[in-house]
Amino acid sequence: MLARIPAILLLLCFHFSNAQYFEKEKELINRVASATNEKASIKSLAELAEFYYLHRAEAKGDSVLQKQIFNAELSNDKNLVLEALFSGAIENVSKWSSTETFDRALKFVDKGVMYARSMGRADYEVIGSIRKAGLYRKRGDNDKALEQMLMAVSSLSNTTSDSLKSVVYLETGRIFLAKKDAISAYKNYNSAFDLAYKNNNVPLQSECYHHFAELYQSLSDVASAKKNLLRSFEINSKAGYEFGMLHDYKDLARLTDEQEYIDKLLKLAGKLKSDKYLLSGKILMYAIWIVVKQDSKAALDYLHANEDLNQYYLNTGMPSYYWNIGNVYFYSNRPDSAIRYYTLAEPGLNTTFESSVRQALFHDMGESYLQLNQFSRATVYFEKALLISEQQNDFSLASAISSKLSALYANGGDYKKAFDYTQKNIFYKDTLEQLNEQKEVVLLEVDRESKKHEKDLADAEANARRTRNLQYTGIAIAIASVFAFMILMGMFPVSRVTIKMLSFFAFICLFEFIVLLVDSYLHKVTHGEPLKIWSAKIILIAILVPIQHYLEHGVVHFLASQRLLRMRQHLSIRKMWRNTIAKIKKPPAPEDVGIEEDTAVL
Repeated sequence: MLARIPAILLLLCFHFSNAQYFEKEKELINRVASATNEKASIKSLAELAEFYYLHRAEAKGDSVLQKQIFNAELSNDKNLVLEALFSGAIENVSKWSSTETFDRALKFVDKGVMYARSMGRADYEVIGSIRKAGLYRKRGDNDKALEQMLMAVSSLSNTTSDSLKSVVYLETGRIFLAKKDAISAYKNYNSAFDLAYKNNNVPLQSECYHHFAELYQSLSDVASAKKNLLRSFEINSKAGYEFGMLHDYKDLARLTDEQEYIDKLLKLAGKLKSDKYLLSGKILMYAIWIVVKQDSKAALDYLHANEDLNQYYLNTGMPSYYWNIGNVYFYSNRPDSAIRYYTLAEPGLNTTFESSVRQALFHDMGESYLQLNQFSRATVYFEKALLISEQQNDFSLASAISSKLSALYANGGDYKKAFDYTQKNIFYKDTLEQLNEQKEVVLLEVDRESKKHEKDLADAEANARRTRNLQYTGIAIAIASVFAFMILMGMFPVSRVTIKMLSFFAFICLFEFIVLLVDSYLHKVTHGEPLKIWSAKIILIAILVPIQHYLEHGVVHFLASQRLLRMRQHLSIRKMWRNTIAKIKKPPAPEDVGIEEDTAVL
């Protein structure tokens, strides 16, 4: 699975670029230079900063951000300063970024949070806390990340945005998942989904399904992960949300290794002219050549044939670039070439990157030396990788490395160390078995929560449908009552103007009700596209308006006619009442009296 490849290849799937790096860079720089006012300048600088961060040119990106804030402060516009401090560039910092990048990003977000607090903007405070939590999570400091989310929750009491609350739940869930607490993660994802579902927010619902997929993938349930991604694709395609479909294709490709999804991603990205997802497809294709097909020549040809892809890795710095090339050779079983590039990468990666990067490098160097039968060097790097694995509680990798170290020391005649690593291997294997058993229990608990959540959603949908049907029925009864009242009024001597006003109101209610009934169907057929809905409603109104005028004219003519007045006189309630009273008061006929007397005698 692409989702289970080492750090450098995971790195491939999390970042994006535009089609032609230098062309786009020049275009954005020219746009900054030609900005005619402060607002345009701030917007252009934000786009340039995001471009650099997407391409891992973080130092350039940070420089642009600082310039953006400086210009915003000179404008003396607080909203522009807020916009500059909360631009989206920082969200593109990767978990594989350098320590320096993380430090700069955290300081930048801190500045934004302080400014938002001084302005009393609780919504921006929440966004700042979410971003800080994300940075700490990517860095592996989950406790600090959780602290930031607690601050975000406290600030939420001053906001009313359900979308913001959903994002808080999603980030909290990701932190719990990073802490191996899948149940808490799942409950937070459910809370986020409920809010998105209540507000019919398709992009957020789609994002929730991607988080569910990530959770199931962490529990080794690939089938359920794929099922959630397909659910996301279903609601995105039904709503016509094509950018959401791009995200679906990307994650489906990473999960399944199926090139068909990459082809669909590239095709749709080309149609939408999305440079971001076009390069995402290229990165995935590059990973397929490396990991699945294990063809170093084809992979390197593909890399050098795509300027944007190659420049992306160059921007990460030469140590990271060499690491990338080393992995190409590592997966194609060319350990000598892999070692050559790993050796070039080691000094820089060892001093400027977080421990997860060093762990991957040391492990792969150990494997390469082992294939070359250089056992002493393999031992050195395996021990370095094991130390980091133990610190990170990565029991799976620790078990595999300790087993190899045990064999290496045994072959070298150091049976004491071989025994020590064997004991470690046994401990890690037992721990993994316990974790797998716990994982099965957690998966059952997650399934139980899932069924309960689906039942709650079904009940909520049934209640909403019942309420909707009751409202439709109430509207229909109200319209019928208006028409009945109008006919009743027509039976009395009222002015023609009054009849026209009542008729106009009654038919407006009727035809708006028809439009209301058709509206939901139109949104479904047109996938919510405004142009199609607008065109369909124009056609519908063009049909209904003449009908309304015709029926309205006929009803007014009928209600104001002498025929209805005669009917009113014939059916007059007052006349009927008088006739009834008269019959009661009228004396009985003589023949009736005789009959009564004869009856009395008898």
